[in-house]
Amino acid sequence: MDRETLRRKMDEAMDEVLVQAAASMMRHKLAKARDKGRGGWWNPKECTARGLREAMEAHTEKGDPVDVMNLAAMVAVREMLETPNAIGQGGAACGASPAPTGYTAATTGRK
Repeated sequence: MDRETLRRKMDEAMDEVLVQAAASMMRHKLAKARDKGRGGWWNPKECTARGLREAMEAHTEKGDPVDVMNLAAMVAVREMLETPNAIGQGGAACGASPAPTGYTAATTGRK
């Protein structure tokens, strides 16, 4: 096997490690949030994609990368569902507040 092929295979393997580790951390944090009654990120009647994006930006400042990953995933999925072929353009605003930790009742109206 030549160096370039080995490099590609190593990159691919480490990308997979990254995805699996990130998914595990994300699942754990989402489960903790659900235990606190948080949810509804997928429901436009409870939370807008724009509200999720604002929460993600607020959490970027706080420095918890797992919260940011979860919120970024929520934004990506919501934008994909709401605007196929236009990921990254944000959803409609509804005045949802950025959440103090994870996605929260402030964004979804749940307690």
